[in-house]
Amino acid sequence: MDVLLYAWTGPETPVAKATIISVDPDTIVGGETLGPGTYEVLVNVAIRRDATVPYEYDDLQIIADAVTRSIAWPSSKVITNIVCFVHLSRIV
Repeated sequence: MDVLLYAWTGPETPVAKATIISVDPDTIVGGETLGPGTYEVLVNVAIRRDATVPYEYDDLQIIADAVTRSIAWPSSKVITNIVCFVHLSRIV
């Protein structure tokens, strides 16, 4: 499922587009289990390249480092992309 990742600190700002890989709290990411309230996501596109990641490991410190990689992200900061299309065939 494609989602938006919102900053885990500071203002509610979208920082990346991602895909949920796992919601299982027993999944291991970066050598640690996710635990409750955390998802494994694959970062597809960085929106705010300088935004920090909530769990630093290996060489991952900012969103730009995480593009095309799976990382852990707080589930409360994962927002489903909802797209709504409205067709107006005729306005009188």
